[in-house]
Amino acid sequence: ADATPEAVEAPIPLLAAAETSEAAAAEAAAIPSLDAKVVPDATQELTHKEATAGDVLLQIAREEEEDIQRSRKNYSEKIRGGFVVYCPMGCRIRVQERHRGRAGKCPKCEAVFFVPRKRAKPKAVASADAPEGAVAAAAPVEKWRSYLSEIHLHNVVPQNLRIKPDSLLKDFQPVDVVFSEDGLLLVTLVASAGFLNANLKKKPAIRTSVQEHLKTVGAVDGLPAASSRLIAKEALSQLAVAQPSPADVESLFGNIPVFGMGRIAVRLPRLADDPATQYLSFTLSEFRSFAQALESVCGLPGLGADTEIPLTETYNTVACHYSEAPVRELLGMDYYQKDPEIKLKVAGWRCQGCALVVSEDS
Repeated sequence: ADATPEAVEAPIPLLAAAETSEAAAAEAAAIPSLDAKVVPDATQELTHKEATAGDVLLQIAREEEEDIQRSRKNYSEKIRGGFVVYCPMGCRIRVQERHRGRAGKCPKCEAVFFVPRKRAKPKAVASADAPEGAVAAAAPVEKWRSYLSEIHLHNVVPQNLRIKPDSLLKDFQPVDVVFSEDGLLLVTLVASAGFLNANLKKKPAIRTSVQEHLKTVGAVDGLPAASSRLIAKEALSQLAVAQPSPADVESLFGNIPVFGMGRIAVRLPRLADDPATQYLSFTLSEFRSFAQALESVCGLPGLGADTEIPLTETYNTVACHYSEAPVRELLGMDYYQKDPEIKLKVAGWRCQGCALVVSEDS
């Protein structure tokens, strides 16, 4: 009763203790329990996806590559046995083995192309004990041994002939001439030039097919050309030079160069029931090759030997009027000047009035 309010002891506050308990609880909560399940961080999960994304893309690429290889294999199985040829315009065309030796039309440019035949395998050389039939069955490549291209073939009807120089110069059909021991083969690759000379562009491809046919097959039948004529070996003796004509033979053309100045014409054997007579005309270099092939392949020597044709180079040597140096003059100058394959060199000059000769070096 005597106690005053100041004398009563105030209760001890528990605030400090309460703060201590909350800090301990927070620390305890921070320590993970052994029984708690660890949840992965979202950042770690994203990093794992990025790390495995390359493997997934690689697997997809491998599967696509396997599909491509499988498709190629199936496609190659479908076209097995085929091969590629080219038309005269350069287009690629895939054909089959059954098409060999045939002609077709390009699906792109509609140009005619030919599929070459398969080259025959070389046969073994016959031994000394082999029968004669084995030697006779040699590859046909040995049958046709010489080839001349773009020789002029003229069909001359005497009743329609105009006797004047160069009257038949441009009236001709180009042919290829092939030589063998059996005779002479004339091949017409195309019948006409065609619209805007379209057929002329096909001649290289047709010529290649003709040569391939003669090498592999050997027979004239089935030749991939417009037309052909085979002159048997027995009839080759009827070949005769018509321009220039031999000195002891009367010329049908009166010694007038109707086939062109500096050109050489050879008359072919006459065809039965044909009003026209066929002639082959040549430049000098072409005729030399023709005569040489007749002798070496067909066994017919001396064609043109009895004429003025310079079968070999022959010179006349004169002296220069000033230096007295020898000047060689080529004989048969007209034939050399009209041949585009022969290149000439000036050696000297001759005066038309007095025939005086001056060398080029003087």
